[in-house]
Amino acid sequence: MEPTAIKENLESNKIEIKNIFKSFGEKKVLNDINLSVKKNESLVIIGGSGTGKSVLIKLIMGLINPDQGEILIDGEDLCKAKDINMMRRKMGMLFQGGALFDSMTILENVAFGLRQGQNKSKKEAHEIAYEKLNAVELDERVSHLYPSELSGGMQKRAALARAIATNPEIIFFDEPTTGLDPILSGTINNLMKKCVRELGATTITITHDMKSLRNIADTVALIHQGQILWTGSIHEMDNSSNEALKQFISGSPNGPLTQN
Repeated sequence: MEPTAIKENLESNKIEIKNIFKSFGEKKVLNDINLSVKKNESLVIIGGSGTGKSVLIKLIMGLINPDQGEILIDGEDLCKAKDINMMRRKMGMLFQGGALFDSMTILENVAFGLRQGQNKSKKEAHEIAYEKLNAVELDERVSHLYPSELSGGMQKRAALARAIATNPEIIFFDEPTTGLDPILSGTINNLMKKCVRELGATTITITHDMKSLRNIADTVALIHQGQILWTGSIHEMDNSSNEALKQFISGSPNGPLTQN
């Protein structure tokens, strides 16, 4: 490969994970993880409970440090960053269950990152928050309510508005359709795609929802026992002979993922 081509390939990667290891005490959670995510790409990570998916997300967000390896964001090693908070400002997160602050109105929830992370004035933060609520199809009347006064689907929309409020370059989605019926799940998936497209963001999603995966994924990665077993496109996934991947997609109790 020509040097120019190598440079272009490196520059196209928004996130690069190289030889990552992570243990908690004697429990080895991640074991030599290598993964890259291109700019504007939607990566969906699948795998059983306790396989290291959430830990990997926390590492990429800089919330915890790896025992070994590198995590590059736009070519800069997150673990050696002089200003990690500056790197985190590139990121947004839609938590499983929404994780809205109960004591704050929806408007205050959406404006939180703008006020705390970007030091916006209350007026400017609220103006942006109204725009983001409109982007997820919530009207102004909802903004003055509290999370407990909203349905599950509306809470999820509000949480999405908060995740995109700061116009992040990277967005993490943790089980974004958990607890929602198929129609609401489809609505949230479509809103996620619309908002991400408008922002031009790179996304990493954790999900067990195969219908959601097919709706939002450019690339799929299967993780098991702290290792990446398979990566590829939806088309490659459907035509793969990988037995672990086939077991996960089918939901079969028998196969390599459940062998001791």
